[in-house]
Amino acid sequence: MKLWPRKISAGWVIAPVGLILFAVLVSAKPKPQPNAEPVLTLPEVTVVEAEMGYHKVSVTTQGVVSAGRQIDLVAELSGTINFASDQFVAGGFIGVGEPVLAIDDADYRYAITSAQAKVAEASNLWAKEKGLARRARQEWKDLGSDDANNLFLRVPQVDAAEAMYKSSVASLDQARLNLKRTNIASPFFGRVKETYVDLGQYVNSGSVLAKIYDTSFVEVRLPLTDQQAALLNLPLTRREEAIAKPSVTISADIAGIPTSWEGKIVRVEASVDEASRVYFAVARVNNLAVVQSDSLPLMVGLFVNAEIEGRTFSDMVELPREAIFHRNKIYALADDDEISLKEIDLLVSGDASVWVRGPIVTGERVVIEKQGMLDVGDKVKPLLGTPLPAITVVDATATTADTAEGVGI
Repeated sequence: MKLWPRKISAGWVIAPVGLILFAVLVSAKPKPQPNAEPVLTLPEVTVVEAEMGYHKVSVTTQGVVSAGRQIDLVAELSGTINFASDQFVAGGFIGVGEPVLAIDDADYRYAITSAQAKVAEASNLWAKEKGLARRARQEWKDLGSDDANNLFLRVPQVDAAEAMYKSSVASLDQARLNLKRTNIASPFFGRVKETYVDLGQYVNSGSVLAKIYDTSFVEVRLPLTDQQAALLNLPLTRREEAIAKPSVTISADIAGIPTSWEGKIVRVEASVDEASRVYFAVARVNNLAVVQSDSLPLMVGLFVNAEIEGRTFSDMVELPREAIFHRNKIYALADDDEISLKEIDLLVSGDASVWVRGPIVTGERVVIEKQGMLDVGDKVKPLLGTPLPAITVVDATATTADTAEGVGI
């Protein structure tokens, strides 16, 4: 019975203390603050400023060097070959009119002697007939008549004798020509590609003796796509044959030595390749190095690179390759740094730069990175990248024929 008052007094002590502690904790709790507006961070992208100007483009392609003129060296006579030049081998150099083969000419010398005898005989007959004709005219005149027939005056006999004489002279000329043809020479400064006969061999008239090609110039057949052809002043029609032919620089390594040659596009082949749908322009290079010891010749069969001089465009823009995506699209920034999509014409592509035409103005900012992370309408923070080299500027007074302002690609 004595414990009950103690329990009651302890409860009254603990309860007020708990209430005081609860009040302290509640008063010490921090009051909630209103949320601040979130800070929007714009993505940073590198841009370059477009600069429009005049630019002369070039087109790069490749091809194989071929002989500009190649023929079969053919025997015009029959006989045994009794002479062969040291240069009558594959790769040998032969000059214009320089004999490379000779056929035994004994039979052809005999033919000249026989023809000379026939000329003398025909000349004698013709002289006799002319003498007899003069006597016949005198005899008829002595008869006191002016009306004589041609047979009595021996006109047909004189004509026949004259024709026989001229025929014999022609035969002599033919015999002399055949004698000259026993010496077989090249009609141009050339090189032997392949031989088919040799010393001591009998050949018939019409036999192919060798294959030779002209070394004074060579040609390169260059494939061009339709887009590449649109960048060049090609002589596609007969009317355009008179225009200035585009220059072309041919380059290759010969025996490990980088070498280049200058030439011209002289024609375009008459048809488009059915399989590849490309044009073929033919470049001609004067191969003067063949006769000059200070430079290397452009050898037939060599695989070469070609850079063709193109048209001058007045509205081209040079951009880094990274600016192009999906083949013909770029992202440009409006004044408020908002992304806009533009489609362009890709004219020429280089190692680091491309040249394009399209709805671009000078000073417009073009995005050159992160295109896959952006979308039309996005706002970005532009960072100006390294300026591009100045566009090649040409004479702004170029003629319409040289300036391709309205050419559709």
